[in-house]
Amino acid sequence: MNFSQMTTLFYDKFRESSSNPTFSETKIKKWINEGYRYILDYTLWDFLINEDFATNIFTSCSDVGTSTGTTLYVDSIDGMQAGMILHVTDGAIYERVEISSINEVNNVVTLRSPGLVNEYTDGDTVSSTHIFLPCDLRKLIEINARSVTGSSQEAQVLKYCDERELDILIPYKKSLSMPTHYARGGISVTNEGYAGTYTAGEGTNINAIASDDLTGPSDDYYKDWRVVNTTRGESSRVTSYNSQTKAISMSPAIADQQAEDNFYLIRDLGQVFLYPIPDKQYTLYFRYYRRVGDLSDSNDIPALGEGGDYIHDLPVDYALAEAYLCDRKPDMASYYRQKFLERIERMRLSQSRTPDYLVNFKPTGSSDLPGFYV
Repeated sequence: MNFSQMTTLFYDKFRESSSNPTFSETKIKKWINEGYRYILDYTLWDFLINEDFATNIFTSCSDVGTSTGTTLYVDSIDGMQAGMILHVTDGAIYERVEISSINEVNNVVTLRSPGLVNEYTDGDTVSSTHIFLPCDLRKLIEINARSVTGSSQEAQVLKYCDERELDILIPYKKSLSMPTHYARGGISVTNEGYAGTYTAGEGTNINAIASDDLTGPSDDYYKDWRVVNTTRGESSRVTSYNSQTKAISMSPAIADQQAEDNFYLIRDLGQVFLYPIPDKQYTLYFRYYRRVGDLSDSNDIPALGEGGDYIHDLPVDYALAEAYLCDRKPDMASYYRQKFLERIERMRLSQSRTPDYLVNFKPTGSSDLPGFYV
């Protein structure tokens, strides 16, 4: 069932019992999309799981030209994008530089500014801890890392964790002689995009947090950041920020959220950083819950799995509940609201989800814990 058919179905059902069939198509489509977003935010559905891959940067300076100033000649540009942080070393000294642009024809990288060394020789190692995720994701589930070179395919599994967990994991790793590589999300090497632990103020509700501690300089500064309510043990995603009122809106809602709750913000999606610098190139396979946009084109089909019309018409029930509420028919509004929620719950129970905490992050046949954590 596509968006146009959903709109038609709304009219067919609403006109059966309503004396006010005059709601505009724009308003109806708005209600359908509200219902669609509600379903997608209700839980993490199996049908939203996608997989994609990327490679970390690991190459060498080439002898094609002289690498000096802001010009860097490399053997391969695999994995490179503007804005990434590079580490160039001769084995003794590491130079940290940032990519400004890339010439794919002859593998020339232009740096944002020259490094202190200012000149690099053929064979110097060029690598990076920085990886831009190749997907528009809502939540990262796991990453499989496989060595690109070598006689065997080395498989490692990465678990999503918070930066704070590294303080626990690293000492624990040392005591168990676990592998040495970790990773974490962030905005850049110098600024992780972390806003410390704050207290929610007056005006906070399940969909928003107000706090004088929010000091972002412009509207939407925190947009798409992850907000973690440590009092409720729940997290959400910032949808907008008002720098004047110092308030953020979020989706999905955090149940029972109120003033005096503790929370923090972190911009963790879009990129990850590996620690320490990898000593080889890996193909990194990302498994994640994807983001889904609103329905807009007439032929758009809701991303609600393979349930056919039985599932695809779910947002119509939500739209009908809103319409009957506006039409001052509370009994009919309540009927469709209850029907909508019951159908979502039946849909949820039919899903065979694997929550993050049940994923087996230990490679089969291995006695060691995985070497990377994200």
